[in-house]
Amino acid sequence: MLILDADCSLKTLCCAGGLTIEGDAQFSSEVIYAACTGVLTVHSGTILCPVMDTPPEPDAILNNGLCGFGGVTIKGGSVTCPEISGCSEMVVIDGGTVKADAIHALFGYSQRGGDVEASYIWGREGVSISDGTLTAGTIEGGMVGFYGGVSLVHKVTTEVGDSGLELSFPMVITEPSGARYVDGVFIDEAGNPVEQVRIEKVSVDVPFTDISGDAYYYNSVAWAVYKNITSGVSETLFAPDRVCTRAQAMTFLWRASGSPKSEHLSLPFSDIEPGSYYAEAVCWAVENGITKGTSENTFSPNRSCTRAEIITFL
Repeated sequence: MLILDADCSLKTLCCAGGLTIEGDAQFSSEVIYAACTGVLTVHSGTILCPVMDTPPEPDAILNNGLCGFGGVTIKGGSVTCPEISGCSEMVVIDGGTVKADAIHALFGYSQRGGDVEASYIWGREGVSISDGTLTAGTIEGGMVGFYGGVSLVHKVTTEVGDSGLELSFPMVITEPSGARYVDGVFIDEAGNPVEQVRIEKVSVDVPFTDISGDAYYYNSVAWAVYKNITSGVSETLFAPDRVCTRAQAMTFLWRASGSPKSEHLSLPFSDIEPGSYYAEAVCWAVENGITKGTSENTFSPNRSCTRAEIITFL
């Protein structure tokens, strides 16, 4: 293993047993390899890989930049290069400042801190952002998850479609307002593609005194408050153990879908009060085949929902 802690400028550096860069080193090289199963680790210092004057061979593993066959880990310092490759392992960013045209990680990309700018990030086994800041053009991975930090992203592509992107609440798209992820691109409320979205952790004031922060449903209630799906049974109570009525279930689903306007406001149900808080929600549910009521002319809005009914509605 080579530990570099002094200024150095080379054409190419290859270390079979791994490479660690630390101290206040100012290091410049077109290509930096940690070969065999070596890990390339940056603790501190400044690393610059300028663009090569002569194009590399067509079968070159790495065009220009950092490559760790045992993975690349950046814990601090400043790294600027055209490409960072984990080769047969992961690329992990724990800190520091990283600027790259492309980051390739066969066994996944994980950012747990730091400030990263990259035009393209690929993690075959997944991409995970849990802290730090990220500005990225295109992200590709088997799965892509945002669990913390602040990310500015243009496009995301996963192997399993829309279900491959995970925004674990309280991670949400905050800009532009109302943006969604559909078929690999982000769109605004009108359905038009947007150039960039901001994904970050939001703070939600949950005013209910009958819900503890460690309750299994706490984040779900926080999400419902944030999305204006529910305001509780009073200003300070949510009543988590109270049964849910059919009218409430329809209203929750309707609001979660954006409170869309119904095409028809007349229903055959004699037990639906016109102008009630749930009337339009029931109209929408019937129009969209979510429910047909409990009979041809009754909906039973005050009847408790069974678990089977809730699953069927969903």
